[in-house]
Amino acid sequence: MGNTISTYIGGSNNGQVTVNGIDHGTGIVIYGDKNTHYSVPESEFDSHHISEDDHQFITIDCASLFSYDVKSVGQKIVEAMRKDNVVVLKSSSDVYSKTVQLRKNIEDYLSLPLEKKKQFGNPEKKDGVRHYYSGYSQIHFENRDNIRDPEWRDVFQVRLAEDGHIPWPNEQFKKSALEQYESQWLICIQFLKAIAEALEIPVQNLYKSLGCQKEDDISIPSASDSINSNLSLFHYYDLKGTYTVPQRCMVHNDNGLVTLIPRSSVPGLELFHPTLQHWVQAEKHINDDDIIVFAGLALQELTGDKIKAARHRVVRYPNHERFSMPFEMKPNDDAILCDLTSPSSAEQSEKRTYDDLQKQMTWKKLQIKVRRSDGIAPGSPEEAEILATEGQVQQE
Repeated sequence: MGNTISTYIGGSNNGQVTVNGIDHGTGIVIYGDKNTHYSVPESEFDSHHISEDDHQFITIDCASLFSYDVKSVGQKIVEAMRKDNVVVLKSSSDVYSKTVQLRKNIEDYLSLPLEKKKQFGNPEKKDGVRHYYSGYSQIHFENRDNIRDPEWRDVFQVRLAEDGHIPWPNEQFKKSALEQYESQWLICIQFLKAIAEALEIPVQNLYKSLGCQKEDDISIPSASDSINSNLSLFHYYDLKGTYTVPQRCMVHNDNGLVTLIPRSSVPGLELFHPTLQHWVQAEKHINDDDIIVFAGLALQELTGDKIKAARHRVVRYPNHERFSMPFEMKPNDDAILCDLTSPSSAEQSEKRTYDDLQKQMTWKKLQIKVRRSDGIAPGSPEEAEILATEGQVQQE
């Protein structure tokens, strides 16, 4: 039964999951071919239809974010977010040229032999996650779910709060990465300002989550004060023909405030549409110089669900490589997450921080819930430790 696929819910196995004889405990039995789009359905969204239809996103000129009429721009953003959970920004020629230059630099660097690339890695860790810090790392999932094909992925992380601790491969790489970081940071700042105007939230209440300390400080937060925001330079690849059909990553929402994704070298981002209830192959419906923008869970909480986080996943195609450069603006760990559109919410006695959100939504905890075989083994000491931490957070 190893190469056929069937699903079974409940019944004689008491709602456990078996994947080619391996019990995964999520209420589904799968006998799977490793080349299916997914093996263990990791959420109810995995099996939804992938639309091939043309999709028209609401598009806004990036320059309009810096105009005098910010409120009307914000209202259009809110409209777009309610329609698609996404808005598309048309880049200026200057912004697009920075993206093109950085992509060339990252392609040149990542074409180096592995040992050369590793020279620019950062060995430090935070909570056991190596690529939290700036620098290069190679991510490898040897056998996803004991069914899916192995995945290899390069990533070079840039966190400006670590300036001085970033192992830059060369000066040109450094120059283009910093220019891109600054450009994306300023777009996110103006994006928050436009949303604040539209929802009638004091913009400083959003800025405070990024490191502004004073109540009356109206200056734009510095990127160097934002310890969690980062520019990720990803290289997905299957150059040896390991995949025979597209492979899809875990369905998820980003944790932060705003995510910017310039169109990748090969379309791969899929967004789950909130009303149409199907997957949209987002990058197939935008231009080369466009930027996809969506909210994370932190912004959803700060706007009282008026702006929703976008549910999404990434596709890896056989015999292809894909370069992607998402920028994520994230609150600092001690930022209070409460509904800023409701005065009573800000005065609640129980206040959740961004750190609390991260502890509840780590990849490892998501892996526990879906029993990924490349994640945390059921019944393992690591699972027990994580679940115990989760229980403490909920109790607090």
